[in-house]
Amino acid sequence: MEHVDNANLIKIGIIVAYIEDAAKRYCALFDLPMQHIQSPSLTDPPTEQTDDRYTGIEAAGATRAQGSPICRFDTEQALGVTLGLQEIGPRSIQGVMAVNLLITGAGRGLGLEIAAEALERGHRVFAGMRNPEKKNAKLSELTARYSDKLICVRLDVTDEDGIADLAADMRRSGLTLGTIVNNAAVLEARNTPIEQLDMEAVARSFDINLFGPMRAAKHLLPLLTEKSASFINISSEAGSLTNAYPGDYPYGITKAALNMLTEQLRRYLKDRGVAVYSVHPGWMKTDMGGEKAPTDPRKSAIGIMDLIERKVVPDTPFHFVDYTGNAMPI
Repeated sequence: MEHVDNANLIKIGIIVAYIEDAAKRYCALFDLPMQHIQSPSLTDPPTEQTDDRYTGIEAAGATRAQGSPICRFDTEQALGVTLGLQEIGPRSIQGVMAVNLLITGAGRGLGLEIAAEALERGHRVFAGMRNPEKKNAKLSELTARYSDKLICVRLDVTDEDGIADLAADMRRSGLTLGTIVNNAAVLEARNTPIEQLDMEAVARSFDINLFGPMRAAKHLLPLLTEKSASFINISSEAGSLTNAYPGDYPYGITKAALNMLTEQLRRYLKDRGVAVYSVHPGWMKTDMGGEKAPTDPRKSAIGIMDLIERKVVPDTPFHFVDYTGNAMPI
């Protein structure tokens, strides 16, 4: 598999978005049903069936087949259309401004559920993950269903050069952001006594859980220019000083530090009107939380999206809240 860089992933995603939109408008104009052609994975080789649609695009310039009620599209023709990429930006959906969200760690768990909920609400999602070519079944399903709104991008929060390149690619494409969600995290050395603690695990935790969001802020904040923007750090009750407990040292300490970063950014971005929160998502049924966890990650994602859409506006002295917007002990 040839490596596909972010610039091309973004271009393909934007082209798909415009062509899907043009196709839907065309079918609506002429009262034609839309036949959805599932986008093949970037790892799939071209086949006879998909040879002229290898990027999974349903194109503008649609034609109706002889005697057929189905609206079909010619991809090659559509790719010659001038797309006006700078128009990819906020749109109004049901009284809420639709935005471009960038989510780190979006390939699974809570990040994937936030992406799914955002897409369902009509937002566009840039799903950051280390290997966008490798999608699990749920992400593949979302990619097929929301090919006009979901763009998977290469984003490793430990790779500052990669984040800088992603930001540059988005800027060159005329893209802006309305929300950044720092979700990527690791839970290392679970229940390990401090006398047995592996300091490399501590260093890895800081690199991902704290330095990752800092790198994202450093390079992506200049893109966070859409109205009613938000910057969300996924934290944890483990980061509460009030409720500190012995154990989970790397995780708890990095989340406490993340809460401090949130407060600093909250003050830094106040004049821009950006909402900044550290959010405890609850103990969830994810790879990290395990099967015994009581909270469905989709329930947490719904609450986080309500915070992003400002349907819930916490009135708290510190911006460390749970996914329902209630104050967490700092």
